[in-house]
Amino acid sequence: MLESVQRSATGLSYGAVRPSYEERLEQSGLSTFEDRRLRGDLIVTFRAIRGGFFNFDLSPIFTLNRDERLRGHNWKLKKDFKTKIRENFLPNRVFNHWNGLSTEIVNSTTVNFFKNKLDVPDK
Repeated sequence: MLESVQRSATGLSYGAVRPSYEERLEQSGLSTFEDRRLRGDLIVTFRAIRGGFFNFDLSPIFTLNRDERLRGHNWKLKKDFKTKIRENFLPNRVFNHWNGLSTEIVNSTTVNFFKNKLDVPDK
């Protein structure tokens, strides 16, 4: 629903002939709502696992996978849902994306360093 609002708003400055939605996003320097939501979820996950929240502790909602046989970084999440209802909860929504991040990004020392590394496109 929010994406449709952005789609309409980016088309307002054009007449009857307008570029595609992807071209309009590129020209205006925006990203899709889905991409922004994923970025925010990954930042919250980083802060929760690495202790970046000062007032409360979110780490209990994430289950780390401590299996030594896994490749990649040491902060891999364990998939922790068995029903369709929990499928869209934060830990399950970011599971594949978080576990697919590089070791350099996940082992960032600060939240800002994590954000900067996350925003650099893959080469």
